[in-house]
Amino acid sequence: MVLLNEFHKENPSAHWLKIPVAAYQFIWSQAQVEKNPQLQMHLLGALWESKSLWKDSIPTLKVPQLGQLLIESCIGAIKVEIAAPDDFAARGHQAVEFLEVAAFIGSRLKLLGLISPAISDLISFAKALQTSRAPHWAKSICEILAWIAYQQVKPGNTPIITDINLQELLDVTQGVLGRFESEPGAPAPEEAFKVLITFENLLKKEKTSDAEYYKRLGESHQRRAEQSKFPGWIVGDRSE
Repeated sequence: MVLLNEFHKENPSAHWLKIPVAAYQFIWSQAQVEKNPQLQMHLLGALWESKSLWKDSIPTLKVPQLGQLLIESCIGAIKVEIAAPDDFAARGHQAVEFLEVAAFIGSRLKLLGLISPAISDLISFAKALQTSRAPHWAKSICEILAWIAYQQVKPGNTPIITDINLQELLDVTQGVLGRFESEPGAPAPEEAFKVLITFENLLKKEKTSDAEYYKRLGESHQRRAEQSKFPGWIVGDRSE
């Protein structure tokens, strides 16, 4: 997960090596008072990506402290995107990007509990995206939340996604899968199907057998194939 632009392909951190420690201290001081959560997130993200360069030189800045504030800024940025009135596709993209960062840092530092205030809003947003022209972002939100739900059972993590949440996310994913199977030009259904099975497994607390998994996946692809036929085509006949 790269939060910074890759200016140098061989060494993405090369452009940071020339920056004095005082610059990192300035970024940190600005990030702490920044009121725009999206801008704050990018300032903190820059510090996170470059932490190997400053962590031994700024005793007042600790990685866990930075990580906590970064997650909190991501949650604030997600809430801004969800509340915005403009394009669903752009908002979905940004919300997924911020959620990915929060989930990654939260898992690394065992701070997934900090994502809890956004769970309800994210599920509601995924429901809206599922019926919009950008259902693929609903799939992405569900996918990340499914990953968090698996991570939360590990020692040290706080459970933040309930069975009620899982059922809601399962329903959203089922809706996305239906659109992927039936709409021309939609993404292939396999990724949404994987997320659907993940929620089913989490709810029933047992793994779907490989035989059942591939049987249902084949049926999903068959439904997609039937919907993808050109007008006038029938099974086994491609004449007009």
